Amino acid sequence: GAGHPELIGRTEDLSQLVRSHSAHRVVIAFSSDSFARTLEVIRELQDCNVQVDIVPRLFEVLGTNAQFHTIEGVPLVGLATPRLSRSSRSLKRLFDLVGAAIGLVVLAPLFAITALCIKLDSRGPVFFRQVRMGAGEQPFRVFKFRTMVNDAEQLKGDVAHLNMHVNDDPRMFKVPNDPRVTRVGAFLRRTRMDELPQLLNVLNGEMSLVGPRPLILDEDQYVVSWARRRLKLKPGMTGLWQVLGASDIPFDEMTKLDYVYVTNWSLREDLRLIMLTLPALARARAAY
Repeated sequence: GAGHPELIGRTEDLSQLVRSHSAHRVVIAFSSDSFARTLEVIRELQDCNVQVDIVPRLFEVLGTNAQFHTIEGVPLVGLATPRLSRSSRSLKRLFDLVGAAIGLVVLAPLFAITALCIKLDSRGPVFFRQVRMGAGEQPFRVFKFRTMVNDAEQLKGDVAHLNMHVNDDPRMFKVPNDPRVTRVGAFLRRTRMDELPQLLNVLNGEMSLVGPRPLILDEDQYVVSWARRRLKLKPGMTGLWQVLGASDIPFDEMTKLDYVYVTNWSLREDLRLIMLTLPALARARAAY
């Protein structure tokens, strides 16, 4: 189907395919073959001078902090304790404060121009403040540049039937070409500039530069059991969810990504995700 990789052969042909395509790496993931058959394939590939990688079936809880060790010669994967130390939290907060302060100073002229454009384009305030669920189950109001008409929340019911997820996942509310969006607002959404005022939330200590996705309360009510561990850290302006697809990621996959991030936090990962966000911002984004 559309979007699926081309099938070039069967498992039985793998050794031959590796040679004919001069493959450097083979990744074995989510195979429906038996355990014995998978082992047989791996052993065959070891004669092909190719790197063989295996995706562990428990990949969703392994993350980046898992460590390999052995007991009596048996290889084991050790899971890190999913808890941030006080020093780690302080380091993350310092990183947020410095990053947000620099960002607000550098972007101040852009903020002023954007505010003027919003005021000239439509009636209403420059900022739109929406309630989101924060760390420790504490709701807060997120800062965003206003991209819709002033009474957009009252008109939400009028466009509910246009929700792109209405049939497959009513937990998510995204309306392509939303008629409530202003002309300036459409540009701000497409370039993701509407989210820049969240630097104020970071400065206030309500958000982080990198973290789980900040959900509105209507979405948060569907996050249950282990997935609520995502609220151990403050919501982020960016994160795994942003880098890997933002609005295009299914709800359940997004909560899994948040769980992996929160239970495997490191400052190096925060820096990596920020660097990966920059090219992600350059990708075209639908105005919703």
